[in-house]
Amino acid sequence: MPCAVLRYVTHRITQHPDTDVTFEAECLHCAWTANPSEDGAAVDVECMGHTGRSGHRGFRRMCTSFVMVTRDGTEAGPALSSGEDLARGQLRRPSGRT
Repeated sequence: MPCAVLRYVTHRITQHPDTDVTFEAECLHCAWTANPSEDGAAVDVECMGHTGRSGHRGFRRMCTSFVMVTRDGTEAGPALSSGEDLARGQLRRPSGRT
């Protein structure tokens, strides 16, 4: 009978080194959306401006970041696994998401 050997390896999740965090917002009352930005405060200011013009006070804010899972003790290198593309400094979202 074969013998199985179990090995447990600690992993960490870190921000992907070739990407930035992107902030977005959309109005809950109409089709308005803020311009995506790396500056969260800029998106907040756009939301406040929309409220001033429209009276709409509800927004959905999104913060998108890309991460890598690495084995503890190894560096997150620039090599990307299959299925990951760099597009203008950011990874593309999976095709099923908008």
